[in-house]
Amino acid sequence: MQRLTTDNGEPNSGFEQTSAALSAGAKLDARTESRVVVRFDDGTTGTPGPTAFGRPDLDASFEREDLVVSASVRRAEAPGSPARTSRLSQQVNVGYARTNQLSLNPVDSGPWVPAWDGATGAYPLFDSPNEAGFQNQTGRLTAGYQADLSLRARHLLTAGGEVEHEAGALGNRAEELLRPQRTNFGAYVQDRVLLGRRAYLTLGGRVERNGSYGTHAVPRAALAVRLRDGEDATTFRASAGMGIKEPSFLESYGESFFARGNPDLDPERSTTFDLGVEQRLLGSRLRASVTAFRHDYRDQIAWTVVDWNTYEGTYVNLARTRAQGVEVAVEARPESHLHLLGQYTYLDGEILESPSDFDPVYAEGEPLLRRPKHQGSLSAQLSFPRGSAGATLVRVGERADSDFVGLGLTRAEPYTRLDARLRVRLAGPVEAFVVAENVLDAEYQEVLGYPALGRSVRGGLRLTVGERR
Repeated sequence: MQRLTTDNGEPNSGFEQTSAALSAGAKLDARTESRVVVRFDDGTTGTPGPTAFGRPDLDASFEREDLVVSASVRRAEAPGSPARTSRLSQQVNVGYARTNQLSLNPVDSGPWVPAWDGATGAYPLFDSPNEAGFQNQTGRLTAGYQADLSLRARHLLTAGGEVEHEAGALGNRAEELLRPQRTNFGAYVQDRVLLGRRAYLTLGGRVERNGSYGTHAVPRAALAVRLRDGEDATTFRASAGMGIKEPSFLESYGESFFARGNPDLDPERSTTFDLGVEQRLLGSRLRASVTAFRHDYRDQIAWTVVDWNTYEGTYVNLARTRAQGVEVAVEARPESHLHLLGQYTYLDGEILESPSDFDPVYAEGEPLLRRPKHQGSLSAQLSFPRGSAGATLVRVGERADSDFVGLGLTRAEPYTRLDARLRVRLAGPVEAFVVAENVLDAEYQEVLGYPALGRSVRGGLRLTVGERR
């Protein structure tokens, strides 16, 4: 549990968080194994809102509870069985995921005028007290089946299907809650083909039948060619595909005044292309890769203010946006116990088409909101006989943003953050871990108006029973 308080001891200006996780597997026979995963998170965060621009609302809080339970059974070819022209493995999955969010604001704290770095908002903002709170609860029950069939060592066929039922309870808890439901179906097939000795071609597709927006098909293809074999191999990769992302229940049916749902939302649609090369050197102790990409999006879902006098907001579809750029990664293992990784991404994002009545930050020609043009990280991991230690340095460049409170801010400042981690095996199957985030206590805002957490440390014990996988 992590808990922060104000100087006078009042707890609701900080946060509390409790997390627990369990992962267990069992081998039922020579061909069958099962696995169960359970994760639970429960947290309360105080003073939600753009507190960098004005007074915190100390009586307000945001509670969130997440529960994920999944189980799978996989049956495959038995080890040591005679060689055959085909091999089949099958897997059945079931799962349940629930998210329960509650926004509370029991006391009217009065109006306030946003201010930042000498600038003052053109109008005051008003509190919206609600002692009962706004609820956003969503549950997903899923079941799926997947089969993998290897044919003559040249084809790996994968096919499967999923069914998912979603149910929610949204709205002001002082009134009758809205209880939307939808059932979704999906089916997919993929064939990974060996071409000659050095090339793999992957062809596949998925069909979705969603209870909100109907039926969509999304194809995908990928090619990998080994230009040179050996420890210093060179590999060329290319892929293209389409994708969709459904609106959440909150985006479609939310009842909050500041985030009113839009039942007419379309799903986000994407078309992606990427092209890259990977080179291994020094006996594969050094690996470098460069990937160029272009992603085109239609009907991206975004939040916007519809009435600046009352700050009422809702969700809308942007007509068309695109993101293109280059990713570079260098990975090195100078010694068996030392792992180094450096990554850099250049991203050029732009709104290509947008209806004229949208918020100005979503106008045609504007950069994509909160997408940094430059972003990179450096990581180091040191392993020793009883554990490991590591650190990651992240640098995020300037990015387009909006304060959405009338201050006229359109850019978020760059920031640098250092995280660290330590894992030590205590005795037998028990190990201790410590994770420290924002070690240097940097002050920054990932989203304008919302200060990031300062230095935080969490730790725990991990128990591993049975064979480690």
